[in-house]
Amino acid sequence: MRQREIGTTYSFMDEPTEIKSQGKRSGGFAHWVYWFVVMVLLYVLSFGPVMGLAMRVEGTHSKASRAAEIFYTPVLWLCDRPLLEQPFNSYIEWWVQLLAKKDPDISGVFSDSP
Repeated sequence: MRQREIGTTYSFMDEPTEIKSQGKRSGGFAHWVYWFVVMVLLYVLSFGPVMGLAMRVEGTHSKASRAAEIFYTPVLWLCDRPLLEQPFNSYIEWWVQLLAKKDPDISGVFSDSP
């Protein structure tokens, strides 16, 4: 008779059998939609801290600010929409004032000129 291994389940014929999980399969459509929404929210909400840090490092017309404006062009487009303009601008200005140096000049953040 064979010696049994620890952690192995044997059937009535003394042969090892696999125990399969009956759980839900991962990676369904709802799973991907959930993570897409999370990533979009993180992208949009990260604009304020990124602009605040960019202006703290080099100022409004710095290369870092310009790179952030290019990366966040879709968010800037949302800032121009009448319904979202005030909430987005308030959110961004709050982060800029929180993270920027004393009395930052934030007038250039929302303009197209360098």
